[in-house]
Amino acid sequence: MSLDTQIMTISVMLSSGLLLGLVLDLYQLVKERLCLTDWVTSLVDLFYWLGSAFLIFALLFWSNWGELRFYIFIAIIVGFLLYYRYFRLWLNRPLCLLIRLIEILITGFMQLCYYLFWVPLIFLVQMLKRIFGVASMPLRWMFRPIMTRFQTWLNKLRSNPNKEK
Repeated sequence: MSLDTQIMTISVMLSSGLLLGLVLDLYQLVKERLCLTDWVTSLVDLFYWLGSAFLIFALLFWSNWGELRFYIFIAIIVGFLLYYRYFRLWLNRPLCLLIRLIEILITGFMQLCYYLFWVPLIFLVQMLKRIFGVASMPLRWMFRPIMTRFQTWLNKLRSNPNKEK
């Protein structure tokens, strides 16, 4: 492996360590905001570490065809520690604002969908009920004698359940 490839691999792994620290910090802020239960936290932790392993492997494969060496682990850990030492306090407030912005956007999108789709659908169903209710009035009037006889026949059956015919 050439020196250029090693330098590129170290810089990519340092960057991935910084990125893993940023994503972990973002995840912890979201976890605090959403008050996740224990099993959901465990599941999301598993997804975080699987995603991190996939990211590291993909970047390692891209930078040096997947050659795993000891200095790669050191570079990832150093990048992670650099994030927590220097960038965490500096990025904490923008991350909180980003989470709040995403919450506002999701809430606005849900309200938009509610008012654009759900309210008109409910209105349409209510109007169809009224239209069919008014349209069925002559049918109710025409079938009232039959329904009355059917109702009396059902009442007789209910009053004498043991009587066979």
